Amino acid sequence: MAKVPEYHTNTDPADPVYHVYDDCPAGKRVFADGSNVEGTGGFVLCALCKTKPTTGHF
Repeated sequence: MAKVPEYHTNTDPADPVYHVYDDCPAGKRVFADGSNVEGTGGFVLCALCKTKPTTGHF
């Protein structure tokens, strides 16, 4: 639920996005398989991270 430094993965070219929240469902998969890379990678912000509810939970 915390904002974190930008991170992305290079293993899913079909989904070129970066993430900024540690509880983003898509971002969690990036960390789970250990493919997270620091920075935006030149990608767009993940739609889930962009529209994170103000309640602080996805």
